[in-house]
Amino acid sequence: MVRTINSRKLALSGQGKCSRKNLWKFIQSFCFDEDGYKKGSDWEQLYSDLVSFKLNYVESSSICFDDGHGMYRDIRTMSPGTQTNILLEYIVHKDTNLPLLIDQPEDNVDNQTIYSKIRGWFKDLKHSRQVIVVTHDANIVINADAENVIVAEQPQPGVFKYAYGALEYDDILDRASLILDGGKDAVKRRLVKYGD
Repeated sequence: MVRTINSRKLALSGQGKCSRKNLWKFIQSFCFDEDGYKKGSDWEQLYSDLVSFKLNYVESSSICFDDGHGMYRDIRTMSPGTQTNILLEYIVHKDTNLPLLIDQPEDNVDNQTIYSKIRGWFKDLKHSRQVIVVTHDANIVINADAENVIVAEQPQPGVFKYAYGALEYDDILDRASLILDGGKDAVKRRLVKYGD
């Protein structure tokens, strides 16, 4: 491969000719740099040369997470709850003002994490972004201080009814408590706790 790259007289700034020591830099440049693979260039010819190696390319992406001890772990090796928590934390802390729509962020996450972290993230985030959450979790609806709750019902196949408003208006709280996890009693407990 080094000989093939050098036969095309390709050079990288500060690298000179390709060697075993800097081969990876040439490969990275070929794949990712703006001056890498371009039509009509020596890089394009290099692509044709490399085809003869019959290499199998498998694209594999991963997200690694610092475990707090300087070790990075691929999140695919972690539990579904930890994966959800890490990705959700990344999403809510992303520096953007684009609206955020999340479907059931509570999936695979324990109640303690929902109350101690996710609830707070949404509560803080709503001051800088539009946040729309589809959920059955009362902690998220009530304790994150939802400003507008939309209760969707399907009384028959293909027919949907919606009621919406703040929890304190009309019968929104009663309607929401029918479909939130734990029912009316759980909603009342959270309202008492939320008042602290």
